[in-house]
Amino acid sequence: MHHDGKELKAILDLDRTFIHDSLKNDTIGLRYSSVIRLHDINTSILWEYPEYEQLIEDLLLIIEEKESFFSIIEEDIFALFGVRKNTSDLTPKKKSLILKLTQKYFDNKRLVLMLIEVYIRRK
Repeated sequence: MHHDGKELKAILDLDRTFIHDSLKNDTIGLRYSSVIRLHDINTSILWEYPEYEQLIEDLLLIIEEKESFFSIIEEDIFALFGVRKNTSDLTPKKKSLILKLTQKYFDNKRLVLMLIEVYIRRK
């Protein structure tokens, strides 16, 4: 089941931490057994908020912390950047965020590799 994003926007307009808190407390999950998976939610709405960089960064860090196997979370990470099934290109602000996060977390090889994978997968 995919969610179109309207519900998420309505909630985030009231509480920007909703998606962060929901992922942290497993209301939104990363595993196949999760009732609501992050990759099933249209997270493109996050890119419309002025603080999109912080919203995306926080979610990436939670994802990276919660799951050790990239194969389980790759669709969730791709969903954050709108890279689904190789059909979406990265906008300049998405490319810019990938660059900023890669520079900021250069010592976190796992996170950097995830970001590189997002960049590569965009084609």
